[in-house]
Amino acid sequence: GQRQRDAAAAAAATTLTKREITMGKILNATLHVHKSKSNSSKRTRAASVASLVNGSKGRKSKKRSGKKSKKLNEVLIDISTATNCKISREEIEDKLIFADGGVHNNHRINPKYSGDKNVRILSIRDGDLFVPTDHYGNGDKGLRHREDNITSLVLCPRNESLDELKVLYHPDLPQQLSNGYAACIKEANDIKRGKGISIECEDSFKYACVGSAPIKNEKGCRPLHHVMAKLKEEVQSILIQHVRSVERLFEKYMETSVISNVREGIKLVNAPLLQNTAGEEASIYQSFAVGRNVYLSCHIDKDFIYSAATVVHREVKDEVIAYFNFPRLGLAIPLKPFDVLFFNPNEPHMISSRCHDDDDVFCLSFYLKTALMGGNNNDLELTVEQKECLKVYEQIFEETKTK
Repeated sequence: GQRQRDAAAAAAATTLTKREITMGKILNATLHVHKSKSNSSKRTRAASVASLVNGSKGRKSKKRSGKKSKKLNEVLIDISTATNCKISREEIEDKLIFADGGVHNNHRINPKYSGDKNVRILSIRDGDLFVPTDHYGNGDKGLRHREDNITSLVLCPRNESLDELKVLYHPDLPQQLSNGYAACIKEANDIKRGKGISIECEDSFKYACVGSAPIKNEKGCRPLHHVMAKLKEEVQSILIQHVRSVERLFEKYMETSVISNVREGIKLVNAPLLQNTAGEEASIYQSFAVGRNVYLSCHIDKDFIYSAATVVHREVKDEVIAYFNFPRLGLAIPLKPFDVLFFNPNEPHMISSRCHDDDDVFCLSFYLKTALMGGNNNDLELTVEQKECLKVYEQIFEETKTK
């Protein structure tokens, strides 16, 4: 019962092993938590280590984790930082950086940004970023980049992505998804991202964010987005099924520790996730952002887990239509229609412009904002279980401070 869970949580707070402390630090390197003393902020910190208190432990868990690691090592090709192309974090913070994904006969991009930062455009065609192609010709292989025991990105094997998203089995699905996301953009208010981020929409399209979110100027979060509610029910269902397909790939290609932490974190704070009017709900992602023929400046996100990126097209063609870029790593990851990429939101990143001017490309990202994990309600006291997880967080990071 509850008493046993409370006792187990209390015991965990005082018996962390060195391995668990190290794991807590690694997990927190890939997510954002709020540091203030408010209850909402405390919940984000508690959730960030929930798996260390409530996650599966013991030999069976370690065995499953070992088998998963072996599988990932077999199907994911490890790529290295492109030292000749990488850009310093200082330059990334100082400038507004874009990526031009256009092929040689495309127009060169000309961002409309009018702020006071210097603009730098990285051209894929000119070799400003390195494009890994180790997986080309083998749809059963994906890509992975790791640094200091932390996974920066995972590009799922193409065959697996197409199979999971079912776009080959249902010939109308690519068109239906394109129409669905086009409807979202039409119904949404134009979104302006935060300071230092520029959204460049070609062809006068808008950029939309759809999903559950904290309620502005009020307490709590709203689970159903007004744009989702305006869509036809069959369209809503198609979009939710798309998100769930991406989440199943997350389960297959992310490390066991990452999966466990997000699951336990969501459960700990009862985070509201992406849903539709029929009650269909995502399992780990809260929202999606979508732009039609869009490219963004380099930025990081205040997210709780690895975000996902994909590109939707009206046809499944074996051709790169955009690049997802990591300038600090010097890498431009090529994306074909319906490829799925997971990435550390703390790693500076941006989507490029489309490769072909005559293409119609929907660029999507799926995410879980840290603000949502906090609940947006400082009047809501922490539960006993949340308090014990917070103690674990403090134990891990107080130790860091004293060293």
